[in-house]
Amino acid sequence: MKRNSSSPLVTILTRCFKRPGGLARCNETLLRQSCPDFEQIMINDEIGAGIWWANQQIMHAADLIKGQYVFVLDDDDFLICDSFIAELKDLIENASSPPDVIFVKGFIDLRLMPLRWELPPQRGGIGAPNFIVRNNVFKRHAKAWNTDRAGDAHFIEAVWTEAPNYNIKWWDKLVFYADPSYGMTEGEKRRAIENMLLSNGHA
Repeated sequence: MKRNSSSPLVTILTRCFKRPGGLARCNETLLRQSCPDFEQIMINDEIGAGIWWANQQIMHAADLIKGQYVFVLDDDDFLICDSFIAELKDLIENASSPPDVIFVKGFIDLRLMPLRWELPPQRGGIGAPNFIVRNNVFKRHAKAWNTDRAGDAHFIEAVWTEAPNYNIKWWDKLVFYADPSYGMTEGEKRRAIENMLLSNGHA
């Protein structure tokens, strides 16, 4: 766990399971951030308890969160943009009212997510790194993580049921890449990422 201030802008929750290479890359992209206004809480599954256990730990981690916002970035995910935290800070500080939920874009299983933009979240079409949630909203709906493998979908669906009460921001920003391709060499992964970025106009 890293704390960069007593009340950082964002708490990053990272679920880990015996992927030291992935975790090192994830953390490297965090350490490269031009703005260090974040803390990271790691949820380490050392015995292979599974995704449901990890989701339960996200629910339990709610009491530890110090950040104004919460963002889930697992050990097989990494940030694409080194200025992500800085740009997020500018977005929040310059908003007429602070957003409660901020949706962002990223690649999951070689697909650009969320599949439906500016529409209600759809299970299978959105992942945990696609949303950044204000602290009080996260804690209000944290129990929704304690479901099954699709804890992230249950959570954002629970949040969306109260969307009229929340300030929702759709930030057209490519933020992360979730890596499903452990069989690839590093060169193959890098080329795959570059090709996806080019094909989606983010070169």
